[in-house]
Amino acid sequence: YQEMRRKFPQLDGEFKGLKNIYTSAMAPYAFHFTKKTVRGPADMKGLRIMASGSWTDFLSAVDAVCVAKGPPDWYMSLQKGLVDGHFTHWPAVDGFKLEELFATHTEAGDAGFGLNMYSWFMNMNSWNKIPKKAQQAFLDLEPWVEQEDLQLNARLIDQGRENAKKMGHPIYRLSPEQLALWTKMVLPIHKKWIAEAEAKGLPGQAVYDEAKRLIAQYND
Repeated sequence: YQEMRRKFPQLDGEFKGLKNIYTSAMAPYAFHFTKKTVRGPADMKGLRIMASGSWTDFLSAVDAVCVAKGPPDWYMSLQKGLVDGHFTHWPAVDGFKLEELFATHTEAGDAGFGLNMYSWFMNMNSWNKIPKKAQQAFLDLEPWVEQEDLQLNARLIDQGRENAKKMGHPIYRLSPEQLALWTKMVLPIHKKWIAEAEAKGLPGQAVYDEAKRLIAQYND
């Protein structure tokens, strides 16, 4: 993503008046189900999946229903059977002690079904009041903070998986062939995003192509 930011300043242009002092990815998302075993998109039909609203299009593409709930409602929603599963990352599952409410888990490889990004921003007026040396300290520390973040996520992912395994839960990891079926289902969402970006005069196709190139590069 840092390479993308350097190549496409339009990415930072979305946050006018703010200084991006740190950006990283959350842990990869997986599916966690209370009863059903899911391998392919066809297994998702009609399932009520708890997730943030940003995943509505993705879940609709595989004929599931997105049920938007905040963290305070996660445990009870699962416990009461209001939803059939949860689309989130392992650190959240383990941190909120949700493992005991699940029966199976479905993963899509090391990068998951998707990654949510998060950033730390500072108002530019406040940023400009900071001495130059202090500003540089913020920027110099970003790679270190990112590595600490990623290492913590890796530990929490392993911890969540291990706790699920101790409870006897099967954890299914999709094969490349199975993953290709999911990819085919969501391609229209990608094309829609590209079209919307291009309509605003933004390099949607170029950003998308570069993201795909970098994903292939770092997967080698």
